[in-house]
Amino acid sequence: MKKKEGLSRLLEIAGEKKSLLLFSGLFSAISALCILIPFWSIYEILKELLVHASDLSTIDSELMISWGWLAFIALIVGVLFLYAGLMLSHIAAFRILYGLKIKLSEHIGQLSLGYLNSTSIGCIKKILCGDIRTKEC
Repeated sequence: MKKKEGLSRLLEIAGEKKSLLLFSGLFSAISALCILIPFWSIYEILKELLVHASDLSTIDSELMISWGWLAFIALIVGVLFLYAGLMLSHIAAFRILYGLKIKLSEHIGQLSLGYLNSTSIGCIKKILCGDIRTKEC
């Protein structure tokens, strides 16, 4: 049986928090699209300026102002979606870590007394409270 890797493993570990992670990804993608709009607006404004460079009185100022407002609004919306995506991902991450620590403590509670007698309290505390990625004890 092949072990799951990448996103499928992350969603398996996430358990009930899958929706938070998926919405986080969706909001981050929407944010990335919104943050690209100001660059497009700058391009359109520069195009308008360059097309009418010989006679600046023919520039459509209302068009340039509307592109400027679109850039500003898209930037604000992009930042709000980015903030929402980051908050959802952090909430999911901390809830997933909490769930993993609960499962780990339940597992340690089911270990034999012989293992617990041969292992120092500090090592068990380090496993529970410290970086669970280290395997030093």
